[in-house]
Order: sequence, then structure tokens, then C-alpha cells
Amino acid sequence: MESLVSSQDDHLRRSLDHIVRGRKKQVIVFVDNTDQRSEEVQQEAFLISQEIAENWPTTVFVALRPTTFHESQRAGTLSAYHPKAFTISPPRIDLVLEKRLTFALKVAGGEVPSSLLDERIGVNLARLKTVLRVFHRSLQRNYSLLEAIDNIASGNVRRALDLVRVFFGSGHVDTGKILEIEGGGGNYIIPLHEFERAVIHGETEYYDPSRSPIANLFDVTHVDGKEHFLLPSLLAILFGASSSGARDGFVETSRMYERLQGYGFTVIQINGALSKAYRSSLLETEARASVDGERLPNTIRITPLGAYHLQKLTRHFTYVDAMIVDTTVLDQAVRREVDVVRSIRDRLDRAERFRGYLDSQWDDCGLGDGAFSWPEVSDALAADIRKVRFRVQR
Repeated sequence: MESLVSSQDDHLRRSLDHIVRGRKKQVIVFVDNTDQRSEEVQQEAFLISQEIAENWPTTVFVALRPTTFHESQRAGTLSAYHPKAFTISPPRIDLVLEKRLTFALKVAGGEVPSSLLDERIGVNLARLKTVLRVFHRSLQRNYSLLEAIDNIASGNVRRALDLVRVFFGSGHVDTGKILEIEGGGGNYIIPLHEFERAVIHGETEYYDPSRSPIANLFDVTHVDGKEHFLLPSLLAILFGASSSGARDGFVETSRMYERLQGYGFTVIQINGALSKAYRSSLLETEARASVDGERLPNTIRITPLGAYHLQKLTRHFTYVDAMIVDTTVLDQAVRREVDVVRSIRDRLDRAERFRGYLDSQWDDCGLGDGAFSWPEVSDALAADIRKVRFRVQR
């Protein structure tokens, strides 16, 4: 017996054979999370799975990225086999949040046994239920809120749930105001800017790029005003390719470099922007290839999070207000005028000065014919600042 068990692979095969033939059971093996690994690991996992399926009494399912599957079928490991492919779409974020919030409301309302709550922690269930109900209602009535969660999470359900958790735990959410309005018979709807501010800052008073899921597109690493627009230009190139639908939105990395160099950016600058975009999940590579500065991926494409930064966040006062303290301002006179301030009126004035600074940097950099148009973004940002100022002055 000891001799038989010592050979692990043979012992496992015989055990499965006993389950299938002796106990009349069907065995299915799932090789999960391979889609989160490199292309080489995915190919190796398929070969192992193929060997198990052929010689063991099991059916094997392997999780592969669609791009890896099609590329491998064309010129890789899968080209020698004829596997059956099943496409599993991710669950809809709105439905997941709906079910989770409904369950949380039942817990807070006492419909689910309170033993699920830690008795050592004091919780005002009535107030908690009110805040949960407000968030639940806001998702149903404020489409921009759900759009933000869906894009920032990039379809990742765990990340979407974490964003909601961050919102409830952020000190930038005025829970007292929400409870007061609800207590007075009102129906509070969480505005987009309130959610964005909570997500951008999290538990910190000021924006911290190492802890926030939101990236700063305007910061520079060289004394070059043009670099304020490097990362937005990179994302704009990728966004244009995704809109065309060619090659599932993937762009050859070498062609992206050629375009950015044509705008006057150096290879070192582009390397830094590419690495930052990858670390911040603003772009993704084919087959999960990494971006380490030495070996670049063949192709890249923009993520929903990257597109949301480019098309939405850069136009919002809430985003720019947070990024100012993290952005290197090259004009010393302007730098003195965009210091740390607290009141909303001072922050609006500071954002307007920062917008003017970027306007002047754009005028001097000669990127007018590039993929990214700062004047268009600047106009939208100015409109948002005016809208916020109008609400403050009412």
C-alpha cells in the first residue's frame, strides 16, 4: 500500500478510476485562474489538462483568456488539438450590487439573524439601514453612479464591491447630511462627485497615488511641460483603436511609440508613461504579458478604467481638485498659487488657476494635431467648475 501511495500521480489516477467505475460517479476537473497567468503558463496548463483528459477518467475545463485561446489555436499549442470552447461572460455589476445591497438591508432590518454581525462592535442598525437604502436607491436613479463603478472596476466584481466598501468607509462622505435629509422626509440621491471624491481619496485626507484606484494623468517626471499631456495622449491613441474595433482594440506597441515620438516625446518619457499606465490598470496587454521597461509587450489596449479617466474624470472638478496636490507644477508663480486649501470656494479658485496653467502649457507644447485635445477637456472642466460654483453660491 505504501508503495502504491508513494507515486502521487498514479495513486490519484487510480483513485479517480475507482470513483468513476467503482462508485459510478462522474469526475470533472477545473484548472482555474490560468487566465490570470502568463501566456507560457496558460499553454503549459492546457497541455497538462489535455494529457489528463486523454488518460484519466475525467472531463477537464481550463480557464483561458479569449485572446490566448484564439492565438494558440492559430499558431500555438492548441493548433494540434480540437478542444470545445465555452464563453462565460462576467456577471453584470448592477445585478451583483443589487443582490448584495438587498441582502445587507435584510441584515440591518433584522430579517437575517443578527449573529452575522460581530456583537463586540456597536452598530446603529437603523442608521446603517438608512444609508444602505440611500445607496441602493441612488444606483437605481443615478445612472452615472453605476457607470462610474462599472468602469473603475473594469468589469471586476470583487473590485466593484470594494469600491462600494470604500465609499461607506470614507471620511469624505457626509453621512450626517444624508441621515438629516432622510430623517426630514427627503429622498437623497448620491451625486457622482460625492462618490468619486470618496473613491479617489479613500481613507486619506489628500490624494495618495499609492493607495487610490485612480491615477494622476497630469504629473510629470521631467522638466517638460509637454509631459503633462503624455499619458492622456497615450490613452487617446489606444481609445481611438478601441473605437475602431480593429484587433479587439489592441495596438502594436511599436506603432504607439512611433506616434508618441512623432509628437516630440522621448523613449524614456514613453517608457515611464507606459509603465505607470500598466501599474494603474489603465491599459492591458495581450496574454497578460508584463510591462517592466526591458521587455515590452507586442500589443496593448485601453481598459474601461483608462477610458473612464480619459473621457470622464479629466473633465470633472472633483478629479482635478484631488490631482493638483500630486502634480508637479513647473511654473513657479502658479505653484505658489495652488497650495493646499480647504474651503470649497478656495478649491474652485485653485482648480481654475490650475486649468489656466495647463492651458498655457498646451499652447507652448505644439500638440495641437495630436490624438489628445486638451482645449476640449479644458472647456468641459471649466463648465463643471462653473456648475459647482453655482451650487455653492445658492
